[in-house]
Amino acid sequence: MSPTAQSKSKVAAGMPDVATDLMAWRQAALDGLDRYIGGQHDARPLSSRELKQYEDRGITHGWRLPGPEAGPVVLDILVDGDFPYSAARVALPQGPGPLKWPHVENDGVLCVLPGQATVSTRDPVNVAKYVLDAALALVEDCRSGNIAQDFRDEFLSYWTIAADDGAPPFMSLLVPNGPSRQVVVWHGKARCFCADDRATLDGWLDRWGAEKPKEGFTFHKGVLIWLPKPMVPHEYPRTAADVRSLAENHAPNALTLLEKCVAADSMRLDVIIGAPTAHGACFAAATLHRPDDKVMQCGFRPGHIPKAVIIKKYLGAVKVTRSKVHRADHNWVHGRDQDKRQTILKEARVLVLGCGAVGGGVARLLAQSGVHNQMLIDHQLFDWPNVSRHVLGAPAVQKNKAIALAETLRRDFPHLTGIEGRKITFGLAATSLIDELPTFDLVISATGEWGVDMLLNDLQQSRTDIPPIIYAWLEARATAAHVLFIPQSADGACLRCGFNERGVLSLPVTNWPKDRALLQEPACGAVFSPFGAVELMWAHALVTELVLDTLIGNITNVTCHTWIGRSETVKNAGGRWNPTWCNTVGDPGQGGVTVQRAWEHAPECPVCNGAAAA
Repeated sequence: MSPTAQSKSKVAAGMPDVATDLMAWRQAALDGLDRYIGGQHDARPLSSRELKQYEDRGITHGWRLPGPEAGPVVLDILVDGDFPYSAARVALPQGPGPLKWPHVENDGVLCVLPGQATVSTRDPVNVAKYVLDAALALVEDCRSGNIAQDFRDEFLSYWTIAADDGAPPFMSLLVPNGPSRQVVVWHGKARCFCADDRATLDGWLDRWGAEKPKEGFTFHKGVLIWLPKPMVPHEYPRTAADVRSLAENHAPNALTLLEKCVAADSMRLDVIIGAPTAHGACFAAATLHRPDDKVMQCGFRPGHIPKAVIIKKYLGAVKVTRSKVHRADHNWVHGRDQDKRQTILKEARVLVLGCGAVGGGVARLLAQSGVHNQMLIDHQLFDWPNVSRHVLGAPAVQKNKAIALAETLRRDFPHLTGIEGRKITFGLAATSLIDELPTFDLVISATGEWGVDMLLNDLQQSRTDIPPIIYAWLEARATAAHVLFIPQSADGACLRCGFNERGVLSLPVTNWPKDRALLQEPACGAVFSPFGAVELMWAHALVTELVLDTLIGNITNVTCHTWIGRSETVKNAGGRWNPTWCNTVGDPGQGGVTVQRAWEHAPECPVCNGAAAA
C-alpha cells in the first residue's frame, strides 16, 4: 500500500498519520469536535457573518451553544487555523459588555487558560470539554458577583482595555510604592516618561539615547496618586472630577498635590495612579486637560482668574485621556517585582578586572541579573578578531574595552546608573585602584594574566580589608572553564595553592600537545587560543552563577567550580582528558558537565603559608 493510501486508510479509521497528512489530522479533529458539540442541545455551526466578530483572531470554525448547558448565557466555541495545535476558545457573543466581567476580552472571548498553558494536540475534543467547563464556571462566578478581586489582581489587563485608542503610553521609572507625591514627566514624540525627580529622568533619557530636542526641552510637573489597592472598572476616572474624587476618597494627601499643580494653569497635567497587588505594583495614567478659555475665565479677565476658580474648573467635567503605563524601573526589569535577590543585587558594588571574552560576557550577565554598580577595568583596545567572541561588536573596534562595554551596558540598561569603565593597567602602579579595592563587595579577575592574579592574591593574603575575589580562567581552546572563590580574610587555601610558580594549573581537566594549545598570528609574540562564542556561553554562565551566589550569601567558603566541554570537541582539537584529573576528580566521560570541588590548601604554598607565618 502506498503512503498516500495508508494515510487515507488511517483517516478513514479515525487515526490519521500526522507526520504525512497534517491537514487530514486537522479535519479529523474538526469532525470530532463537531460531533461532540452537535450532541449539545440546539448547538449549531456559526455562519460566516457570525464568525466575522472574531476575524482578528483568525477564527475559522465556530459553534453556538444557546441550550440549557449554558443556562441563559449564549456561548460560542471557536477554533483558529492552528487547531488542533491550539486550544479551542469560548466566547460570549452577547456578553455584558467591556469591563463588566473579568476575563472577558473586548470581542467577548473568555480568557480561561493561562498564557503559557500547554494542551494535548492529540485529544482536542477533551481539551474543548475542559475549556467549556472552565468557561461555564467563570460565567457562574461572574453572575454571582464575586469578581472584584479578579479585577484588582489583574488590573493591568483591564486598564489596557480601558485606555484610550491612540493615547501615548507612559514609561515609568517611578519607585513602585507610596506615598503620593509630585513627579516629573517628559513628553516625547510618541510616548511620555515619568520619574521621581529630574536627575533620574534626565540621566535615564541620556543613557537610553532619547532624541531630545535641541530647543524647548523641558520637564513637566506630574502627580502620583498612590492607592491602597487597584481600582475596579467603575472607579476608572473618565473626567478630571473623577480623578479628584479618587484622590479625595483614597489618597487625601494627593488632593493637595493635585490642586497645587492645576493652580499653575498649565495646558495639561499628567496623573499617574499606582497601587500594590499580590503580584507587584501596577500603574495607570490619566492626563487632565485645561478647559478652554471661555470655561476657565468665567467672567474674569485673562491673568486675573482666582486660584480657587482655576482649581474648580480644571478639576471639573473635562474628559481625561487614559494611557497605559509600562514600568521600566529596576524591580520590574529584573524579575517583575518578584525576584527577592534584587534587594541585595541593586546595592552590590562589583569590580571586574578584564573586559575581554570572559569578563565582558560576565559583566553583561551581571547587568541583566540586576547588579546595579559595576566598575569595569581594562587597558586593551577592542579589535576585529575580538568581534566573533565578545559581547561587543564592530562599533567598538579601536575603542577601549572597558569604556566601550560600560557605554553599551548603560545604553542597554539605562536604569543601571552605577556602571563605569576605566582604562587602567592593573598593577603595582595602579595605586588609586588598589586603594579603592576595599570599597567593593566583590572583585572578579578575568584578565587571564598570571601577574594580575598573583598581585590580587598577595594583596588579599597580606591585608584584611581586601574583599572576596573570584578568579576566572579558561583552559586551552575554552574546552574547560574554572572559577575560584576566595573569601575575605580566608584561613584556607589561596589562589597560588592550585598553581605552580609560573602560573601553570596543577590539576587541569585537559592535556594538550605544545603546538595545539595556542596558535600563532603573523606577528612577533602574538599567540592566541582559538575558540568561539558558543564555548564561552558555558564559561559566562559558570562564572556569573558563582558571582550571584556569593553576593547574596549562598556561598561563603573557598570553592572551585569547573565546566568541562564535550569530549568530542577536545579530541577533534588534538587534546585529551588529563589522567590525573580523571583519577582525582573523576572521568568526565562525554563531557558537558559542571563539577564543584574543594580547592585544597597546599602545605608548600609560599604565599598563604608565608602570610600565616608572618
